[in-house]
Amino acid sequence: MPEGSSQIGRDLAAHRDDFRSGALVHLAGILDETVDAEKLGRALEGAAVIDLDGVRLITSFGVRIWVNALRSVRSEYYCFVRCRPAVVAQFNMVAAFPGEGHLVSFYLPYACPICGKQLETLVDLRTAHEQISALAVPAEQCPDCHAAAEFDDVPDTYLSFAASRPRPAPPPHISLIADGSPDAASAPQPLRVRTDLAPSFTALWVSGDLDARAPLKRLAQTLQGQVLVVDG
Repeated sequence: MPEGSSQIGRDLAAHRDDFRSGALVHLAGILDETVDAEKLGRALEGAAVIDLDGVRLITSFGVRIWVNALRSVRSEYYCFVRCRPAVVAQFNMVAAFPGEGHLVSFYLPYACPICGKQLETLVDLRTAHEQISALAVPAEQCPDCHAAAEFDDVPDTYLSFAASRPRPAPPPHISLIADGSPDAASAPQPLRVRTDLAPSFTALWVSGDLDARAPLKRLAQTLQGQVLVVDG
């Protein structure tokens, strides 16, 4: 498999693209009883955008594994993008399905009453939350015969989860990843320092960007004895 990919179950695979500011995790296949919950949890860990575009089927056993995997995730933020109707159904039916995550974008199903074509349109709650929270959907046109397409579900049911949640507001660096921006890899990260004091030395656990905003003067006042700096 390509670098960054892992087989999570018999039919479900994950590909993780890591950036300095977080990760983009692509899941594709069937979420069922064969999925390795521990491996799935590791794939989703950290600040992450979870792309569910490739997941078209979720079984009842798969839902249990998914919920358990999310319970094991230790993350400052994670969100879901490009969710297909099968995934949206789980958001609507299973209270624990999103874990602590935020739904950012999902597909709306339509059908053409003239030629019968099925189509799905992506809606982004960062910009369309007001309309979706009113249980309304945008008008769509059939790409084949150009007739007005009809929403192929019950709005009150299909939109219930999205309408019940606040407008998603991902951190800027997470939005860059969700939007596929090349700037995601270089998005600035705030400097974070954890200090552990010992009788003869000071340990500094440092992560983020060391730039003009770094509070180095105040940091220097906490140092004593020998200093151990760990890049974390």
